[in-house]
Amino acid sequence: MVDDRPGAAAFSRRCRGRSGSHLVPAASTDPVRAELARQWLTFKLLRRRRWALHRHVHLQAAFEDVASRAPVTSVLSAGCGSATSELLLALNHPEITFTLTDHDDAQLAKPRAAVSSFGLTNVWVERLDLLDPEPFPTHDLVVSIEVLEHIDDDVRALQTMLDLSRRFIWVLVPFSDERQLADPEVVRAAWERHEHVRPGYTHALLADRFAGVETLWRRNCYFQPDAEALRRRLAGAAPARLLGDRRELFDLAVRDIRGERVASGREAQGIEILASVGGEG
Repeated sequence: MVDDRPGAAAFSRRCRGRSGSHLVPAASTDPVRAELARQWLTFKLLRRRRWALHRHVHLQAAFEDVASRAPVTSVLSAGCGSATSELLLALNHPEITFTLTDHDDAQLAKPRAAVSSFGLTNVWVERLDLLDPEPFPTHDLVVSIEVLEHIDDDVRALQTMLDLSRRFIWVLVPFSDERQLADPEVVRAAWERHEHVRPGYTHALLADRFAGVETLWRRNCYFQPDAEALRRRLAGAAPARLLGDRRELFDLAVRDIRGERVASGREAQGIEILASVGGEG
């Protein structure tokens, strides 16, 4: 199925990289290391299970939305984990400083190794505890991908992210309905499977967490059945096929960006929000 939305094809190319084959030149003066970064991070993104590819295209879309509103010189990722998507974005934008953070210093070993191995000059990796932050510089954009659902005191964690943003904040979390949030068995299963303190967020709950902050948009993602079908395809694909099929795979992931659409729990499994903290000018 062809995605015929205006600009969809161009956006998909930017997710893959402006060259159309891998990614744009990295923030490194060594072309060999830059090429290794292009190959390895793209392959790693496609090999990951769950929603890694979907997360990447939604992060890219949110970044482009922010950049269209105001200049962006610095980005902070809170709870970055392996930071595959953030590193790809940093490769696309060597003129922007990216700070990758996580509360668990052990989680930062992989992004630190990538920064060192690929000679990235625009990426910093630092420990940051959202519940007990030390003095930290602010950034134009703060992003967080599936982090808040792991934190009991998500209000405090979110406030730290807001404090660290000069202009914008983008958050993506699992989507739940009221019934799931109130069901002890669903809550228990979410903890046992994923260490989620809560299964996810309703639109009302997420709006409550962002009370007092200017919301630019709030919308669903991981639309079914397409998102699940792509996830299964990625999990079952032979490694040798992934890079060869990357254009089609990225095109399919981009179809998950459906604008200001509000869905039910059966239709979508994710929810994202973009908010303005310090104004758009």
